[in-house]
Amino acid sequence: MTARIKIPPGWDKVALSDVLDQRSELIQPEGNGDTRFVGLEHIGSGEPALYSWASDTDVKSTKFRFYEGDLLYGKLRPYLDKAVESSFEGICSTDILTLVPKIERESTKYLLYTIHSRPFIQYAISHTSGTNHPRTSWKAISRYEFPLPPKKERQKIGAILSAVDVVIQKSKVATKATEYLKQGVMRELLMKGIGHTEFKEDKMSRRLPKSWCPKTIADLFEIKTGTTPPTKASKYWKDGTIQWYTPADLSNVGEKVLLPESGKKITAEACKETNVNLVPPDTIILSTRAPVGTIGITKKEATFNQGCKGLIPHNGVGTNVRFYYYYLQFKKSDLVNRSSGSTFKELSKDQLESYIVPLPASSEQKSIATILSTIDRKLDLQRQRTAALDRLKQGLMNDLLTGKRRVVA
Repeated sequence: MTARIKIPPGWDKVALSDVLDQRSELIQPEGNGDTRFVGLEHIGSGEPALYSWASDTDVKSTKFRFYEGDLLYGKLRPYLDKAVESSFEGICSTDILTLVPKIERESTKYLLYTIHSRPFIQYAISHTSGTNHPRTSWKAISRYEFPLPPKKERQKIGAILSAVDVVIQKSKVATKATEYLKQGVMRELLMKGIGHTEFKEDKMSRRLPKSWCPKTIADLFEIKTGTTPPTKASKYWKDGTIQWYTPADLSNVGEKVLLPESGKKITAEACKETNVNLVPPDTIILSTRAPVGTIGITKKEATFNQGCKGLIPHNGVGTNVRFYYYYLQFKKSDLVNRSSGSTFKELSKDQLESYIVPLPASSEQKSIATILSTIDRKLDLQRQRTAALDRLKQGLMNDLLTGKRRVVA
């Protein structure tokens, strides 16, 4: 049973089984491509509606049948918060519970948002079995208890939260469109430059503007390797103030060019007494192990571990750090393919130093970097807007689903 819950005046306390039934209709797919198939990969975390699916062409094993208006709940790894209302009929993975509302269709949204609420997610997580692939079950979640408002109020709550989700989805679509725009602009600018009419092929068979000189990374940058100070020596870590980046830090940067604070910091003693490399501001930090190719630029002096390399621009060569940040980001797949190793891929110092990159005129580098930075700023603002809308939605869910804030029915 769930923990004690406070029931607002006029509301009822119900279990999920009071308002939902499990549909357990199994079906063997015909595989003719006429039926829509929904797997866990098609359900977005925290999203209330289905935006993607596949056909049953390559689906072989027995699946669950679902119908329009059913709720589809991902029982595998419930912390991923996967639950949607279906707007069509089809078949789904057996790791998805098919749930049928027992109350009026207009209240389905209220039930869906209850399943997306934090208390329900925590309840589902606490009622899982399995270590590597934790799953909950209908038997477990059907006992979840929650407050249910009168018909008109629950319908209005569902409509309010659904309206917020529509805005969130539009924000996500706009962000995705800008991501596609960025990829197209990067391809155009980093392969054709600005205003060029004559082109040539470099040693890697890449078609580039004729005036762009081929250089190795070593021609343009001094490469520094990383290390980890002894972790048991507290004097190297306690109250540390110097940034110490890892591939995990770089993976969390997103579209921000300049690196934020690192997850861990080291002390000045660590810099003096160990072989860490302290690099200056405007150094490119590139992850070269698990994974290869995530990247950022330092805002101030920093160090990094052995999963990264630091690229410090040589003086007098005319390298724009932001241009090469974008160029290496664009060529991530090349860097991965250049890497070696059986357990995990790693890009060695020699492999990085010998990697060939173009050297456009300094003014053109700056113009290209400025254009791409402008797109990145737009992306960052769009993501901030989506995050703010998500926070608004979570606050409304907390207030409306518990009756802390009442709506006029």
